[in-house]
Amino acid sequence: NLLSASTLNGYRTNENITVIQRQFFLKDFITGTPISQTYLNNVQTDFNTIRNSKAKVIVRFTYTSSNQTTSYQPTKAQILAHIQQLIPVINANKDVIVCIQAGFIGQYGEWYYTNSTEFGTGDYTALTNAQWANRKEIMDAMINSYPIEIPLQLRYIYAKQKMYGNAYIGRIGFYNDAFLAQDG
Repeated sequence: NLLSASTLNGYRTNENITVIQRQFFLKDFITGTPISQTYLNNVQTDFNTIRNSKAKVIVRFTYTSSNQTTSYQPTKAQILAHIQQLIPVINANKDVIVCIQAGFIGQYGEWYYTNSTEFGTGDYTALTNAQWANRKEIMDAMINSYPIEIPLQLRYIYAKQKMYGNAYIGRIGFYNDAFLAQDG
């Protein structure tokens, strides 16, 4: 569904909310198909709505929020192709993008639950060096493809440490969208 200008304007006027998070679900493009021009146009429409509402956005591209489908993780090659397809729309809207969360891998794009041998499943401590290298390739593609003005975020500090060691990568920050999700 496209964003609503009236909803965004209501957030600003009634709740003083000027930054939103927008997850773009790419579920129709999991099985080897490019992102359609219609979908890319809809992403641009959302960015226009955000801009016209004088808001900013935290962006995450992901494929699914469910593990109930047979395939919910595309191949590394497909993700890399999608990152390339998104370059023009990201470049055109860098003025309203606060940051881009790594996304693309795992349920909700959190880099955790997948059904992929390329990226591993679940427990980070059980991933192979090859699986970490595949994940790093996705992160590197984002670093090298998206404008330097846009910070990138990973879900887990451990992921950055496994991919980059203690090297300073100034564009990589962290997010925790489950902060305080459970009592205690």
